[in-house]
Formats: sequence, C-alpha cells, structure tokens
Amino acid sequence: MRDAATSHLPPAFRRLAWSNLAAQSAEQIALAAAALTAVLVLDAGEVGSGTLQTALTLPFLVVSIQAGLLADRVSRPPSASAGSRRWAGRSPPRASPDRRPENRRAAAACRRSGPA
Repeated sequence: MRDAATSHLPPAFRRLAWSNLAAQSAEQIALAAAALTAVLVLDAGEVGSGTLQTALTLPFLVVSIQAGLLADRVSRPPSASAGSRRWAGRSPPRASPDRRPENRRAAAACRRSGPA
C-alpha cells in the first residue's frame, strides 16, 4: 500500500531520491571500509586512521562550499542539463533539421501556399 505523502511525487523525483540514497549509502560504506582496511590490514594506529578519514572527507568540505556558491550564481536549467550530459558521457542533443524553428516555419509556409 502506497503512502499518501509520497504518492503525489513525480516518478523522476522518486528515482532521484532513491539514487541519492544509494550513493550516500555507498559513500558511508566506503568510508567505513577504508578505515577497517587501514586498521586490520595495514596496522594503522589512531593517528593513521584519523588522517585517512580526514583525507577522505576533506575534499567534500573544500569543494562543496565553492560548488554551492557557483551553483547559486549560474542559471539552473543550463547548469543542470550540462551536469547531466557530463555524467552521462553524451554530447548535447542536436535538433534534427526538420525540427528547427526556421525549417518548421518554412514548411508551414509551403503547406499554406499549396502545391507548386
């Protein structure tokens, strides 16, 4: 049975929420696994384990503030589409010649004028 609070959410948002949950879970597992590996396999002490945890989390702290400031200053639709294309590894979609506005206008003008 579906919860009334989540049934009105769009499917794309629910997919995004689940993928975010999976990514955050994987990040936490990786942090724990790195610490356990350092202690059990490499015989790291308290200082070594703490240094490893700091090295793993410091980039997020340093980059997230600047990335947030940049995201606030850039227009959202272009930056969002650029980010999704970047991570998908694809170039931007190109309009086919018959879908471009100038060609649609020309085709409509030809249809109005009738057969030649």
